[in-house]
Amino acid sequence: MNLHLSHHNNFIVHFIINEEKYTNTENRYIVCADDLNVRLKSPKLEVVEPNVDSVFKKIGDLSRYKVIYIHYLNSLLIDFVNALTVDIKVVWIFWGNDGFEQIKNYNNDLCLEERSKDYYDQNLKPRMKWCKNPIYLYKNYKALKKLKQEPSPFYQNYLKATERIDFFAHYILEDYSLIKANSNLKAKYVDFNYMSNEQCFIGRKSITKEKEKKNIIIGNSANHSNNHLDLFEKIASYNLSNIEKIYTPLSYSGVQNYVDVVLKDGELKFREKFCPMTALVPLDEYYAILETISLAVFGTIRSQAAGNIISLLLQGTRVYLNPKNVLYSFFKERGVLLFDIDTDLKNHLDTNKIGWLSEEEKQANNEALNRICGEEAMQKKYNNLLTLCD
Repeated sequence: MNLHLSHHNNFIVHFIINEEKYTNTENRYIVCADDLNVRLKSPKLEVVEPNVDSVFKKIGDLSRYKVIYIHYLNSLLIDFVNALTVDIKVVWIFWGNDGFEQIKNYNNDLCLEERSKDYYDQNLKPRMKWCKNPIYLYKNYKALKKLKQEPSPFYQNYLKATERIDFFAHYILEDYSLIKANSNLKAKYVDFNYMSNEQCFIGRKSITKEKEKKNIIIGNSANHSNNHLDLFEKIASYNLSNIEKIYTPLSYSGVQNYVDVVLKDGELKFREKFCPMTALVPLDEYYAILETISLAVFGTIRSQAAGNIISLLLQGTRVYLNPKNVLYSFFKERGVLLFDIDTDLKNHLDTNKIGWLSEEEKQANNEALNRICGEEAMQKKYNNLLTLCD
């Protein structure tokens, strides 16, 4: 039997669906949640309090399991991995933020563009706390200096856990190399992604795209890694006369101060065209909006929003990525037609080339994406992942 441990999230349900569809393996799933009465979307899911002792008690005899799969390596599961005393294989199913945020100076050096970096430095970066009392001022200075010079206990635990990991499951080899270079990771690489094309596009096959609409969507969340401020400045200098609406999802994964800054900047630059999405909406309403999007712009430098990108490509939207993003080269090398923010977006907007992809281009993209996460590809990936020690 395989054991799966995760924080409470909806993606684990997609994993279970695919595991049942593509493999004959036996699996047990435990999610860690503060609310033990949380509504679970699969009968296979069990819930446990988010502390190491409760997790071990819930698991029982570890000799029952062949492999332990960690879905997102958060602080609790870092402590769990470090507490393992038996020789059992551990797989880290990588999400992104569970490794990227542990890289030194990641936001400053690798993740953010100029305006977004300025915001991070002024608002989110650890800073010295000023006060009038010279004694406390000196203590604050010493604390900040120590933070910069010495690894935090969390970071030390993270490094220890990465050394214990046996397999690293992810679909982008460059991300694996980046995490490996910035941790104690020695794990073997396993090519894997959660969701199939069908799951990325679920619930939308019956909707007819509003081909006459010329709307843009910018980013996928309120996280500063979207580089909203830099994108807004860039896009505002292009010809937007034929664009009706500019949607910007800001309903999750970001601090309120950043959301407020993005809202102010978007309203200033785009005025009545700006349509911020600050609240979660029902899925059918969200899908209806996506069906009006002919251009999608993602400013992230780190790999992020792959499910959204695939979903939009499948419907024939023109997708623009930061060329420094590894997802850009990942898709291009596999025959997917997409565009870069630096040159293509300006050219397409200024020349009014803002309609949907042609049916031929859309079909070619669907064929390329099927090679990445179509039925045959997903069956192979799930079988490889869940039979690592057979």
